[in-house]
Amino acid sequence: ESVQLQAFGVPQVKALQPQQVAGLRSEQMGMLASDQVRGFGSEQVSALLGAQLNALRTGQVSLLLTEQIRALSGSQVSMLDAARVVALSPGQLQALDTAQVGVLTAQQMQWFESAQLSGLQAWQVSLLSMDQLQAIETRDVRMLQAVQVGGMRSDQIVRSEEHTSELQSLAYLVCRLLLEK
Repeated sequence: ESVQLQAFGVPQVKALQPQQVAGLRSEQMGMLASDQVRGFGSEQVSALLGAQLNALRTGQVSLLLTEQIRALSGSQVSMLDAARVVALSPGQLQALDTAQVGVLTAQQMQWFESAQLSGLQAWQVSLLSMDQLQAIETRDVRMLQAVQVGGMRSDQIVRSEEHTSELQSLAYLVCRLLLEK
């Protein structure tokens, strides 16, 4: 069956109804050619289940178009596993909207590589929760751009009294790292 699916050209892939795309098995997703994956429309991408998205090869994920990234629901984004998160390019991450940024898990934030973090837009960084910010690896804080740090909200910068002494505010950490340079 997967061989038959591989015979489909992009026009045939585009003709699949969202419910047909949702019915694809994980092994079928991994066997799709890159042009077939890029051929999925927004409604088709929206129909994909988390298991299907995580069955995509990392090379397929890195080729997803901006409109395909924007078509992902918050639920789909929050289900992406480590390999798929790391495969996202900075440009793809810049396509994430407010809702998508808001559902990134702390675990996913830990999986981000330095280039991915430095590629986030300042408005996206300003949306990150305390849990998301604290999940960023210390070594990756160095890669944040000045405009990203400058665009942070006051509540992201000032550590609340509720946090234990083990946790440092991101702003303190950024300042310390910048002073070390």
